[in-house]
Amino acid sequence: MPFGLGRKGSQAKDLMKNKIGDLEAAKTKLEEDVEKYKTEVEEYKNEAESAKKQVEEVKVKAEEEVTNAKKEVETVKKEAEETKAGLMDQIAKLKKQAEDALKQVSELKSQLAKLTSGEGLGNIKDAAGGLLSGGVSKLGL
Repeated sequence: MPFGLGRKGSQAKDLMKNKIGDLEAAKTKLEEDVEKYKTEVEEYKNEAESAKKQVEEVKVKAEEEVTNAKKEVETVKKEAEETKAGLMDQIAKLKKQAEDALKQVSELKSQLAKLTSGEGLGNIKDAAGGLLSGGVSKLGL
């Protein structure tokens, strides 16, 4: 076999074919793995985008709720101020009425003191007429 590879050459050729086959299989496996990882990366990227959108939606909703809560607080605060002002006005009116009533009581005590001081029946009659007319007018009759 002068022109042939011989036995050792044939073995080397088979070995090279096997090595080339192994390298091609490794290359194919690597290409498959790369595609698999690309797919996974794309899925993670999509999940991240989805999560980002959800976070943004939650943020917008939270901002709306905060704004609404602030408006509600302002409304309640305003209503409380109005109620307070109304109550203060009502208290002032009641205080004025109480002062007027105390003044009337004082006048009535004074008139009663005059009646009981013994100044005579004429004063009693005048005082009684004054009391009745004063009392009736104060009652709105």
